[in-house]
Amino acid sequence: MSVRLCSVPECRGGYRGLIPVWSAVLGVLVGFWFAFVPDALAQTKSLPGTIQAEDFDNGSSGNAYWDTTPGNAGGQYRSTDVDIEACSEGGYDVGWAYPGEWLNYSVNVASAGSYTLAFRVATASGGGFHLEVNGANVTGTMNVDPTGDWQSWTTVQKTVALSGGSQVMRIVFDYGNVNVNWFSVTSEGGGGATSDSGSPLNGVALAIPGWIQAEDFDNGGQYVAYYDNTPGNAGGAYRATDVDIQPTSAGGYAVAWIGAGEWLRYTVNVASAGTYAVTARVASAGSGGSFHIEFEGGGNTGAMGVPNTGGWQAYQDVTATVSLSAGTQSMWIIFDSNGSTGAVGNLSAVRFDTGNVAPAPAPSPSPSGGGRLRAMTWNINFGHGNPAGQAQLIASVGADVVTLQEASTYDENMPSTYVSRLQQLTGQTWYSAWGPSLTSAASQGTLILSRYPIVDTSSTVLAGTGTARAAINVGGVVVQVFAVHLEYYDTSKRSQQLNALMDWARQYSGPRLVGGDFNSWWGEWWIQQMETEYSDTWELESGTVQNGYTLNGSVRFDYLFRSFTGDWRMTPTNCWVQSTSLSDHWPVIADYNIQ
Repeated sequence: MSVRLCSVPECRGGYRGLIPVWSAVLGVLVGFWFAFVPDALAQTKSLPGTIQAEDFDNGSSGNAYWDTTPGNAGGQYRSTDVDIEACSEGGYDVGWAYPGEWLNYSVNVASAGSYTLAFRVATASGGGFHLEVNGANVTGTMNVDPTGDWQSWTTVQKTVALSGGSQVMRIVFDYGNVNVNWFSVTSEGGGGATSDSGSPLNGVALAIPGWIQAEDFDNGGQYVAYYDNTPGNAGGAYRATDVDIQPTSAGGYAVAWIGAGEWLRYTVNVASAGTYAVTARVASAGSGGSFHIEFEGGGNTGAMGVPNTGGWQAYQDVTATVSLSAGTQSMWIIFDSNGSTGAVGNLSAVRFDTGNVAPAPAPSPSPSGGGRLRAMTWNINFGHGNPAGQAQLIASVGADVVTLQEASTYDENMPSTYVSRLQQLTGQTWYSAWGPSLTSAASQGTLILSRYPIVDTSSTVLAGTGTARAAINVGGVVVQVFAVHLEYYDTSKRSQQLNALMDWARQYSGPRLVGGDFNSWWGEWWIQQMETEYSDTWELESGTVQNGYTLNGSVRFDYLFRSFTGDWRMTPTNCWVQSTSLSDHWPVIADYNIQ
C-alpha cells in the first residue's frame, strides 16, 4: 500500500474528508481518558457533611457511575445516563435505580474516626444497597422496607469506621429499587469535629409534647449538634456557635439566615408513643423554602413549606403530623431547599401536641377577647438538684401559667430565680406570686409563675402550708389561679386545709383554676369534696378518672381543677401528664380556651 503525500493546495478537499476520521480518533482518545485515567473532573466533597445523591463525580459511565439504561429517565439536573428527578423534599433525587448500578463520590474525610452514615431514601417496593469506600464494603446491605411511595422519604443509618484523607465512596444498589435523596456523614467524636458528642443544651432532654425553641439545639460543634454553611453567628445573639440566631420582635430568638443543606439536632424526650400535631413558627420576606423534622425513633413530618409571611419578623404557623415512639431520642430539623429569597426562611420554635390537630397557639396578651391558656402544676421537690433544668422543662412545654409546690427560698430565692430563668429561656416577661409557709426570710411554700400579667395577688397559710393566689389577665379576662399543697401524713390536717382552701377561694369571682399536689387519690374524700365545686380537668378531657399518674408512675396526686363558677369562660381543650426525672412528681398540663 502506497501513501501519497500531497501539497496543501491539492489536498484541501482531502483534509475535509479526514476531519471525521480525526474526530473519531479524538473520541477514542477521550473515551480512553475517561475509562482508564482517574477522573480529573471530580469535585472532592469534604466530610463530615452532607452529599446530594445527584452530585456524583463527573465522568463517564463505568468511571463515575454505572447505569443499566441509556439516558436520564427523569430528565433533570445533569445530562448523563443516571436517572435524576425533582424531589418532593426540594432539589433532586436519584431514581429508577436497578441492582448492580452504582455512583461514585470523591471525598476527603477530615480525620480517622467513627462516623454515622445517614441515607435519605424512598421506595414503593423495597430494596437494598450498600456503601463501599475504596472498594471495601463498609456498611453491608442496608435493607429498606417499602415507605409507601417513591417520594415518601425515610432515613436509614449505619455507624462505621473511616480513615482520614482522600478516598472514593460508592453507593451500590443490591436488590429491588430505592430512590436516594442525599446521604450525610456525621462524626461520632472524630472526623475533625469537636470531641463533644452532643448533649442537651441545659442538660435536660426537651419535652414532647411541648414547645421546642429553634435556638435550643444540642451542645456540640459543627457536624455534631448542627451543620451550618457559613462560619460564625450572623445574628450575634444567644449562643456562640456557627448557627445564625437573632432576636424576634415578639421576644425570644429565632434561627435565621438558613440555607439548604443545614440542620439542627435536639435531644428530646417523647412522653408516650403516638401521633403528634406539629406546629412550626416561621417567617420569610418572600416565598420560602422547605424543611422537615425527623426522629431517631423513625418519625418524620415530611416536607414543610415556608410561605411568604410578608417579612422576616412576621411569623406564621405551618403544621404537620408525625408518629413518634416514646423515650429519649435525637430529633433533627433538616433544611431541604431554598425559596425565592435564596434562603429557607426563619424558624422561631416548634410545638408538639398530642393528637392530630394542634391547639391554637398562645396569643400575646390583648385588651379583650381572652385566648389560650396553657396551665401547668408541678411539685418540684425543692428543685430536686436541678432548678435550671426544671425551668427549661417549663419553658419547653410552652406553659403560660405554672403552679409550683415545694418551692423555697432556702438555697435560692425561687420566686425571683425562676422568673429570671424563664425570661432568659423564652425572651418574654414573666411574673410571680409567692405563698410562703413561714414569715421568716427562709421558707418553703407554693409559687405561681405567669407570662400573662398578674393584676392582683394574695397568700394565706392553711394549717401550716403556704398557698398562693394570682389574678392573671388573659386577653382582658381575669382568671383567678391558686397554688395548693395539702398535707401528706395527717389526714385530719389535710381535711382542715381543704375546707379552708375552698372557703378562701369562694371570695374571688370566677373563673377559678386550682392547681396543686392534693396528696389524695381520685376516689378519696378530699377529691370528691373538691368536685362539689370544681371539675377535674383530666377527667373532663380523658373521659376517665383513671391513669394520669403523677407520682412514681402509679398514683394520681396532682390535679388541675376548674371552678363551676364562670366555667363557660374557661373551656379545657387538652390535658396530659409530662414524664420527667427532674422531680419525684410529674407535672400535669392542660390547655384552656379563655373567653
